[in-house]
Amino acid sequence: MNWNDWYTDLMEIRRTETVKDGNLTRKERKVRSGVPCRVYRSQDKAPTMTQTAANVQKTDKLACDIDVDIKPLDELVIHRGARLGHTVQETRYFAGDPDLYYEPFGAVLPGLASGDHASQSGACEMNLQEYIKKLEAAQAALPEMLADVARNATLRAVEAAQDKTPPTAGSLSGTNTRTGELKQRWATDSRTEPYGLLGGELVTNLSNNANYASYVNDGHRMDKHFVPGLHADQYTGMLEYDPGLRGEVGMMVGTKTTYVEGLHMSDAGIEAYKHTVKVETEKAVNKLGEMLK
Repeated sequence: MNWNDWYTDLMEIRRTETVKDGNLTRKERKVRSGVPCRVYRSQDKAPTMTQTAANVQKTDKLACDIDVDIKPLDELVIHRGARLGHTVQETRYFAGDPDLYYEPFGAVLPGLASGDHASQSGACEMNLQEYIKKLEAAQAALPEMLADVARNATLRAVEAAQDKTPPTAGSLSGTNTRTGELKQRWATDSRTEPYGLLGGELVTNLSNNANYASYVNDGHRMDKHFVPGLHADQYTGMLEYDPGLRGEVGMMVGTKTTYVEGLHMSDAGIEAYKHTVKVETEKAVNKLGEMLK
C-alpha cells in the first residue's frame, strides 16, 4: 500500500494572480485540477447570535502531497470520494495557512489508509452543503424563536405587575381597587402578541389604561375633597361608588396621610420581563446549537 491510497478525494485549486504583460498589469485565473487529497477532520465553533440570524464557522482539514502548491485564500473545490468512484456534489473552501508534515512512507495515520475506513470517516463528516441546509433551517426558525421570547417575557411581565396590584392578600382598602378592575386591566390593556416594525424589530406592550392606574403605580397626594356618588353601604359599612347617585349622595374624603407611596407595579413587570428574556434567549441559543449539530 502506498501513500497515494489514503487520498479518497480530488481537488481543484483556483487562484487569481497578477501578471505583467509588457507595461500592463492584468489578472489571470489559474486552475489546477485532479489533485489527489482528503478532507479528514471538521471543527465546529459555537453559533453566534444576532437579532435576525445565527452565524456558524466551520473549519475542515485537508491533506495532500507536500509538493502541491497551495497558498492562503486559494479557492479549493473538493470532489468528495471521487477517487473511490463516488459522484458527490462539490464543496468549496478557502485555504488557510498550510502546515507541512514530513512523514516516512507508510507511517502516516496508520489504519486510515483502507478504503472501508475512509468511507466511514466520510460518513461521519458533514459536508458544506449539508451544513448550509441546517444553517438555513436555523435562520428560518429564528424569527419565531425571537417572537416566543418576546411573548413569554411579556406574559410574565403582566403576571408580575398583577401580583403587585391591589387587591392583594389581606387588603380590601381602596374605593376602586377592591373590585379587581385595576389588576385585570394589565391583562386586557397589554399587548403580549409581538408585532413587527420596520427594521425587523419585535414590539410588545405592558399597559394599564385605568384612569387611576398612574396614581396607584407612581404615588399621589391625598387632599381632603368631596366625592359625589360615594357612600357607605348600609349592610357592610364599606365604601361604594355609584355614578348614578352623584346628585343624591356623596362624601368628604381625606386621610391623615398627605401622600400615598406608589406600588410600582410596572417596575415589577419590567424586571420580570428582563429576567425572562435572558432565560428564554439562552434556551433559544441552545436549540439553535442542537439544530446545527
